[in-house]
Amino acid sequence: MGKEQVAKTGRPSGYSEEVVGTICQEIMAGKSLRTICAMEGMPAASTVYAWLGQYQGFQDMYAHAREVQADMLADEILEIADSDLDPNRARVMIDARKWLAGKLRPKKYGDRVELDHKVDGTQPMQVTVNVVPCGSPEPAIEGEIVKPALPEAKQ
Repeated sequence: MGKEQVAKTGRPSGYSEEVVGTICQEIMAGKSLRTICAMEGMPAASTVYAWLGQYQGFQDMYAHAREVQADMLADEILEIADSDLDPNRARVMIDARKWLAGKLRPKKYGDRVELDHKVDGTQPMQVTVNVVPCGSPEPAIEGEIVKPALPEAKQ
């Protein structure tokens, strides 16, 4: 008497190098995962997210594809700025691409946060935070936080 093999339930995932390669190519071309998964023969988005958790190779390919997508969005910004589109429409398109590129590659296209702190035992603690959008020489937001001095302990 041997162990009985139990058949796996559910639909097979359909994971293959060809499918994940197509997904990554489409992402690099600028398509969203939602659009790609709506294409015929492509898996559901939930399946793709499950594969990202299961397959390290796919995870690496996907991360690289998203980085390339951010670079492609940055290139599109120049094309839009040089086009003869309505200026308001162009600004909206550029802002959307800048935001997404900043989220996909924050070190390259995201806002740079500068933190300057000074601690002196006799003065209240001061923290100055400057948020500088990429490509801007001047801070967009300036702020200063001053912590009040602590009351002296009674003897």
